[in-house]
Amino acid sequence: MNNIEDITTCTKQFTVLCVDDEEKSRIQLEDLFSMFFKEVYIASNGLEALDIYTKNKNKIDIVFTDISMPQMDGIDLSENIKTIDPLQYVVTISAHQELDFYNKAINIGVNGMIIKPITSQKVLNILSKAIKTISHIKAINNPTADFTHTDNSDFVSEIYKDTITGLDNKIKLDMYLNTKQEYTAILVNIDNFDLINCKYGYTTGDQVLKQVGKFLSSLVQDDTDKLFRVVSDEFLFLVSNDKEKSAIENFSKNIISTLEYIKIQTPIDEFHISCTIGISSGIGLDIIREAHIALKEAREIGKHKYYFFSNNSQLIQKRQNSLKWLSKIKKILKEDCLIPYYQPIIDNKNKQIVMYESLARILELNRVVKPYYFLENAKLFNLTPHLGKIIVSKVFEYFKDKEDPISINITQDDLMSDSFVEYIEESANRYNIDPSKVIFEIFENITINKDKTVIKNINKLHHYGFKIALDDFGTNEMSILNLHTIHIDFIKIDATFIETILENEQSEKIVNSIIKLASNIGAKTIAESVSSEEIFKAVQELGIDYSQGYYIGKPKEFI
Repeated sequence: MNNIEDITTCTKQFTVLCVDDEEKSRIQLEDLFSMFFKEVYIASNGLEALDIYTKNKNKIDIVFTDISMPQMDGIDLSENIKTIDPLQYVVTISAHQELDFYNKAINIGVNGMIIKPITSQKVLNILSKAIKTISHIKAINNPTADFTHTDNSDFVSEIYKDTITGLDNKIKLDMYLNTKQEYTAILVNIDNFDLINCKYGYTTGDQVLKQVGKFLSSLVQDDTDKLFRVVSDEFLFLVSNDKEKSAIENFSKNIISTLEYIKIQTPIDEFHISCTIGISSGIGLDIIREAHIALKEAREIGKHKYYFFSNNSQLIQKRQNSLKWLSKIKKILKEDCLIPYYQPIIDNKNKQIVMYESLARILELNRVVKPYYFLENAKLFNLTPHLGKIIVSKVFEYFKDKEDPISINITQDDLMSDSFVEYIEESANRYNIDPSKVIFEIFENITINKDKTVIKNINKLHHYGFKIALDDFGTNEMSILNLHTIHIDFIKIDATFIETILENEQSEKIVNSIIKLASNIGAKTIAESVSSEEIFKAVQELGIDYSQGYYIGKPKEFI
């Protein structure tokens, strides 16, 4: 379908969700999409879009989302949408042809991609391919629809068959699952398949998938069992639910051993592959979601290569907890409940307070919540840079008239963003902050990863005049060679060694080594978690420069 009139006749029955963080682009896209669609929803970031989608998922037929966005990027948004409805048609928009984004988009089942600038012709090209699929999905979602009837046999083949492997695809799978019959789903995921795509390209990756599909097809046990290619590197066996658990377990073991035994031959190279399996039983589309949960559980547990879904899954509990925290964090941002507390740090020689560390806290009803409870969940939704900016702004405003140096914790997610570092510089200028009185604390594992953007932004901060401290030093397998990539002003010795320094000779030896290392690179040392007079005297005798902990002073909202 290439005629614009034919295309718009079809798309005028559809509703679109458009997501872009740039106002100018949003206005242009809204004007453009108004030509094609019955109704247009607009969102300025991923979180807003996910909220709109959740409330209107039965109305939205196609999603166009920018990839690079604050709070939640287009990849995370697409993954969340595909989790809610695997059939949802999603198109990503990017300003760059970035292989990493392409790999992620393909792995989560994105249906199309557009490179900016967006033109009406590019949209037409996408829509001409999307109309048949979207129309058929709408029919599938209509319980009175006749799935078997069509006047176009080529279309039937196109809509129900995977073009690479020739197997039935996700749309055909959903047709089976939309019935009231009980099935067991055995979800097979090829381990580290994206490495093949990255190293050898998609052509070779497709050749591997095609051969994997053939091998898996040979394992189908009887006519009632079905095999589908779900998306990217995932295949799914749908078997009747009357089979014993032991038979399903043996079948899964056979899949694993077969794939590990075979060699995949392509013109470029020979491949040995492995897989991980998630298994779920029941009625309807939920068994795919549950099989995915079991698959992730299998990878986290690490003892087996297959795992049966359980309603008591720790992964489910973690996800439910994360979604609760997403709601809380959105409320925190709206109601300005994120505040810094300040803990004093003293000079071990004269016992005078010489600086403070700012620590993020959430005021929730009548209690104060520490980062331990919300930071990991904020990372899941790409919200840490936003929280980081709030803390930086509040700390700078509080210290604008003070002489005390202050340290602020920043994460790897913060340092992945050039705009975050620019925000720090702008805020320092706005509040007239002397950069030499600000220490940014980074975790030791940040330097292990040696990400070029992270290292560049750490060095940018140092160039602006800010100080850099390595936090929790000694708890990660950090190579000393990594220290040459960044300038370090302070090394904070992890609480693990300080708390056990009196009774553990090994802890004392490690602390001595850290002190010597710090001296060699011209950095000062800070003992964390100094909780008693005895520990304080011990760190003094060892020659550590500074101390902080409950013995020195607890974190407080005001100095």
